[in-house]
Amino acid sequence: MVRYLLNHRIAVIMAFLAMVILGCVTYTTLPVSLLPDIDIPHITVQVTGDNVSARELENTVVTPLRRQLMQVGGLGEIKSETRDGSAIISLTMDYGVNTDLAFIEVNEKIDAAMNSLPKTVTRPKAVKASATDIPVLYLQMTLRDENGRMSFLDMSGIAENIVRRRLEQQPEIAMVDITGVPGKVLRVTPDLDRMTQAGVTVEDLESALTANNVEPGSMTVRDGYYEYNIIVTNLLRSVGDVERIKLLKGGKIMQLGDFAEVSLTTRVPSGYSLHNGKRAVTLAIIKHGEESMDAMNKALDSTIKYFSDRYPEIEFSKTRSQTELLDFTISNLEQNLILGLLLVFVVCLIFMRSARSSFIIGLSIIVGVILTFLLFYLFNVSINIIS
Repeated sequence: MVRYLLNHRIAVIMAFLAMVILGCVTYTTLPVSLLPDIDIPHITVQVTGDNVSARELENTVVTPLRRQLMQVGGLGEIKSETRDGSAIISLTMDYGVNTDLAFIEVNEKIDAAMNSLPKTVTRPKAVKASATDIPVLYLQMTLRDENGRMSFLDMSGIAENIVRRRLEQQPEIAMVDITGVPGKVLRVTPDLDRMTQAGVTVEDLESALTANNVEPGSMTVRDGYYEYNIIVTNLLRSVGDVERIKLLKGGKIMQLGDFAEVSLTTRVPSGYSLHNGKRAVTLAIIKHGEESMDAMNKALDSTIKYFSDRYPEIEFSKTRSQTELLDFTISNLEQNLILGLLLVFVVCLIFMRSARSSFIIGLSIIVGVILTFLLFYLFNVSINIIS
């Protein structure tokens, strides 16, 4: 083999160049990630039922749904936890089961159980767990000046309605999970002097707010072969909705905004998200399994630069990034490969006593290594296509 390579040096060099070109092309297309794209054999079904007690939700929704989900193939264990207004059903599959096919079957069982569930219950949502669902980095949004023109509530609205949606539009980003956003509440502050002049009491305000903030429910209307589900709701959502509430007092029709101040403020928080001692909004970035970490990082930096120029009052910071550990790992791998090739050349030079022969043998070893990696990559791609 060595004599054949020595007599066909040009062929060896051309094969080496071809392998280098193929290696460069493969390197640019491979999805580089710190965690492998492995499906965890665990599926969660989320059930929601507003204003429904835990006992009623268990009897009318969770129990019929469990009967259907117990028929899923490859099911190892099923658990359920029911609370007032929500329930979680956890399905653990046996190892070796195709999680994608099991996920499709779980959705089919949910659709089959919808006929036996109450009409007011929304369709349960199935969530598949994967190793790529772990955030690759966290984006922190803080105010540069907490006493400036922009309030934390305004920044939270920008983070939830603008920044999050723009990030999720990037093809490299699968999902953005946001925390630290305070809840909003409408606060009504009565003006007692105006109320006394108009003859309006606090009880009148409470009755008007209760009567105009109702959600009667839904009704089913049949028209021949067709059936329509109509939901009736009248919820107060904005400051203008509250200010335009009509009150009838002493034969006069008045608006609630004439003798009460209505404002949108934050609800009392149950916790805070802090970054460098400042209150922050945290966005957890989850990458697509098929995309490379470098491409996602470039797209994220471009988006952060755009929002930094548009909102100079907000400071954007990246924390707990996996790219730093990934770059360190890749640099160590490259260093080990270079040192290994130099060691091979030195050993060949000592035993062969010929620099040219050592160089050709070194190139042959490099070609063999590249061919091994290419065959392994093509083998994995073929398995993914078949599966």
